Amino acid sequence: MRLNGEIVNLNDRVFDISVQRGFGKVIRISENYFEVKFSNTTVRYDESGSQVGKEWQTLFWTRPMIVPPVKDEQNWNVKREMVDAIIQIVRDYRDYV
Repeated sequence: MRLNGEIVNLNDRVFDISVQRGFGKVIRISENYFEVKFSNTTVRYDESGSQVGKEWQTLFWTRPMIVPPVKDEQNWNVKREMVDAIIQIVRDYRDYV
């Protein structure tokens, strides 16, 4: 089982951006999902970081960085492409080392 390409292990610390969740700990891993215990609930996620049965990712390895979009779509597309390129450089470097 993986999350964002990284292997999920028992006791891994993860972060859910949903209201009132924050950091939690992986307590169970199965073939199709893994469970995370938060202070007030336990939730199942699939490899996409989505709650089982939901469509969007809310679970990450840590608190994600937010890049506020600009109003102009053309400028936003350029900035998004730059961020995507930086992310790919970091991934390539990490795989190389």
